[in-house]
Amino acid sequence: KDSGGGTPTFNSHIKKKQTKLTISTWNIRTLLESQHQSAISIPRRSAVIARELKRYQIDIASLQETHLKNSGQMEESKAGYTYLWSGCEDVGQNHYGVAVCVRTELLKKGVVYEPCCYSDRIMSVKIKCEESETIFIACYAPTLVSDSHTIETFYQELKQIIEKVPSKHGIILAGDFNARVGKKQNQWEDALGPHGSGSRNENGLRLLNLCAQLNLCLTSSWFQQKEKYKTTWQHPRTKQWHQIDHIIVRAKDQKNVLRCKSMRGANCDTDHHLVRATTKISLKRHYPQKKPHRTYFDSKKLKSDTVKARYQANIESNFN
Repeated sequence: KDSGGGTPTFNSHIKKKQTKLTISTWNIRTLLESQHQSAISIPRRSAVIARELKRYQIDIASLQETHLKNSGQMEESKAGYTYLWSGCEDVGQNHYGVAVCVRTELLKKGVVYEPCCYSDRIMSVKIKCEESETIFIACYAPTLVSDSHTIETFYQELKQIIEKVPSKHGIILAGDFNARVGKKQNQWEDALGPHGSGSRNENGLRLLNLCAQLNLCLTSSWFQQKEKYKTTWQHPRTKQWHQIDHIIVRAKDQKNVLRCKSMRGANCDTDHHLVRATTKISLKRHYPQKKPHRTYFDSKKLKSDTVKARYQANIESNFN
């Protein structure tokens, strides 16, 4: 059985300790409700997705194809998750949209903070770590049939965002990159591990170039596992499964990724598998402060004239 990420406890006293943080990426196809949906008989999509994230013990998830406009925040209190999203403007077409879904407890305790919405394809949040912070970036890359300008604009913007992150800070990219990176490492041995999947396409080459330039690596390619635990999306025509959804970290932080695999049982009526990774991360942990020592006085002793006189003399001398 796969272990999930526990929810850490935080407070004002800080102690360095590595904690497991479980992250994921999932193309959910939409967060919008069907116009024909009965509010009584069918659960809301946001509730269904949050329930699945809870079932797989996800701490923070990148979601794609939300189709929500503008930016906003919404809580699913029953499951204990909060959605933060970034979409197009009101006048735009809501074809895309990304979101970060995070355990509400982590938001309330300030462990996950400062959401930043760049576009309807990229947004980020910060994760408070012991000595620095980690930037969690949710992505939805254009498909191969998109025009070259759209594709280049996406990768240029993503690169600029990553380059602004100080080197001491961690980076996690999680999203649907529509990129098949393939198996052959060739000159990509630092970015692509020995356990890739399938063949490479143009978007895969773009993603590998980005990783090589910025010292990033694709986490799942470093774990030996069956092909069914690598692939993430089923082609609608050929019915073949491909790996196009990825979780990416700095190459120097790959050792902190304990596992990364596709979870075939997660279900929200999408043609993508949820990709889950368990990481070690040094978060700021808080422990309850000790209550100050309370001094108690025996007021009964004041009934003694001698004690009362001594007490009054001490009070007067302190004020004088």
